[in-house]
Amino acid sequence: MPRFLADASQHLAASLDYENTLVAVAEMALPYLGSWSIVDIVERDGSMRRLGIIHPDPIKQDRARRLQEGWPPGRDDPIGLPSVIRSRTTELIPIVSDEMLVDIAISEENLQDLRALGIGSVVVVPLIARGNVLGAITFVSADAEHRYTEQDVGVAEDLAARCSIAIDNARLF
Repeated sequence: MPRFLADASQHLAASLDYENTLVAVAEMALPYLGSWSIVDIVERDGSMRRLGIIHPDPIKQDRARRLQEGWPPGRDDPIGLPSVIRSRTTELIPIVSDEMLVDIAISEENLQDLRALGIGSVVVVPLIARGNVLGAITFVSADAEHRYTEQDVGVAEDLAARCSIAIDNARLF
C-alpha cells in the first residue's frame, strides 16, 4: 500500500491539470480501495461537477459512462459529495441495500446501472484544503461481502489529503 500512495503522490505532483490527474489517481487506487470509484469536484462558484466514474471492467464501462453523463451530484443527495460538503467528514456506508439504491437513483435506467455495477460498501472521502471542501472521491466495493475497514478509510483519507493539496496548488497557480 505505501508504494501505491507514493506513486499517487508523484502523479499528483507532475501536473497542474488537476481534473484529469484526479481521475487518473482514483483509477490508480483500484483495486486497493475498491472495485470502482467516482470523482466529484466543487467549482469556485459552489456548483458541483462529476469528473469521472471509473470502472476497470470493460464490460461495465458503458454503464459507468452513462452514470457519469446522466447522474450529476445534486445539492440534496443523501450520500456522496453533497453529504460530505455538509458534514465535512468521511462517510462510510458498510452495507448498501437495494432500498438505498432506489432512494438515490434518479430514474429506472439509473437504478439498473447502479445495480449492474454492483455496490456492496461505500466510502466517500472529502477533498479539503484550507478549510474548503474542494470535492470528494467515492470508493465502491462491488462485493457485498467486502466491507471497508478503518485501515481502508485511513488510506482513502491519506490519498484525499494528497489530492486536496494538488487541487489547491493547481487552482492557486
